[in-house]
Amino acid sequence: MKNILYTFLFTGLGYSATLAYTYFVLNTIPVEQIGELNRYESFFAVLVSLISLGIVQDATRNIALTPKSWLSIYHSAQFFRLKFSFFIFLICLILFLIYKDNIFLIGICGIPIALTGEYVFYALGRPIEGSIASFLRVSSYSALIIMSIYLFGGLNIKIVALAFAFSFLICGLFVSLRLNISFISFEYKHLKVNLFSIGFLAILIFFYNTFKPAYIFLIYENLSKLDRVYYFEAFKIFFLLFSVRRVAVQIFYKKIIRYPEKVQYDFYISFIVIFILSILWMVSLIINYLNLGIEGLSFDLLCDVSIMTVLMIVLPSSFTKLFALKKDFLIAAPVLIGMIIVIVGSSILKSFSVTVSYYLYLLGVTEFLMSIVSFIIIKNISTNTSGKI
Repeated sequence: MKNILYTFLFTGLGYSATLAYTYFVLNTIPVEQIGELNRYESFFAVLVSLISLGIVQDATRNIALTPKSWLSIYHSAQFFRLKFSFFIFLICLILFLIYKDNIFLIGICGIPIALTGEYVFYALGRPIEGSIASFLRVSSYSALIIMSIYLFGGLNIKIVALAFAFSFLICGLFVSLRLNISFISFEYKHLKVNLFSIGFLAILIFFYNTFKPAYIFLIYENLSKLDRVYYFEAFKIFFLLFSVRRVAVQIFYKKIIRYPEKVQYDFYISFIVIFILSILWMVSLIINYLNLGIEGLSFDLLCDVSIMTVLMIVLPSSFTKLFALKKDFLIAAPVLIGMIIVIVGSSILKSFSVTVSYYLYLLGVTEFLMSIVSFIIIKNISTNTSGKI
């Protein structure tokens, strides 16, 4: 219980920083810059997923299952991520020279991303330190963005990239100091053994982590400037709640992957997410009652986010449980279904010229169906295993 309370204390502080920065942005900078910031942050999210490339998930699983070998596994994963980040930077540099789009300059941030290893805390059953690392990363980024807007009156890609890179460096330094390990890892023996498995897992996890933030690139041109602002706020809150779900899963991670047939932790996770959502509703009511004049957290927006959240918290640990089966090819089914729903669904919605709310609902439906498919796979495997016994 102590771990849970402290974890959510620091996680809550981090999310509070995110909300503060989000609504500071909504109430200070022009609509056009908010739309561009949405693109920048979505590209950052894709970059984070690309640098992780399944290595983080594979390392987290292996550390949780074999904690005595954690240091070797961690160093191997970090060294691979660092090498890969240089490769990604070169690719982004080439794309910048070809397309002359400044967004590709963000590729340099891949290096500080690769130096961050906060996932090791959760794998070792030390969620409090993991939440502190996340808090340092999120709060430093939020503070730098707010400070930049206050000092310069707006944002550009250089400011956002520097803030993003600095936040990951701070997080990585904290991990290094707490674990008393090198900030940069150069060991790779363990990685060679699992390279094929990681490669397959990498593709699946990259697609899973990418289609939500990359979704904006599919629908960006179909949204008006005001719709982009609405989407920016709604997606921020939805992703915050999604992150709450992810942290809750990480808190129970070791038990979830060791006992995949149990569903009791799904109720705990769902309750935690609903509790955070109810707090947002209370904040909205207080803002309206006191007539504070703060833009955001409208009734319509919270209704849309609530619908997405209810869809998201159905069997929330099901997808994570697939990792415990050590059969990575099974992860392909929910991931492919999620991608197909996003691509086909957004294409259909664009043909009907629907409101931005329907694009948001599609994300919730995707999470719902992925959880259901994952649960069915786990149930079938458990039934077949029991039948053989």
